[in-house]
Amino acid sequence: MRSVARWLPSAFAALCLGAFVARAGAAPAPYYQWRSLSGGGQACAQTSPGEGWAQAGGPFVDAACTRPLRMVRL
Repeated sequence: MRSVARWLPSAFAALCLGAFVARAGAAPAPYYQWRSLSGGGQACAQTSPGEGWAQAGGPFVDAACTRPLRMVRL
């Protein structure tokens, strides 16, 4: 019985940590449509293509900017 009392607190801590990590799943960054301020061209990227680009739409799930990202409220 003494050996169980030794590892039980650390096993409980590991179980709690595992439950926390399972709930904290990460998702990929969303994609946005970007419009060129000089030429009017468009691009789909997760971050700005650089100076001279303005965000035109989003967020999207895919790299083609065709499927809108649905926000889930908890």
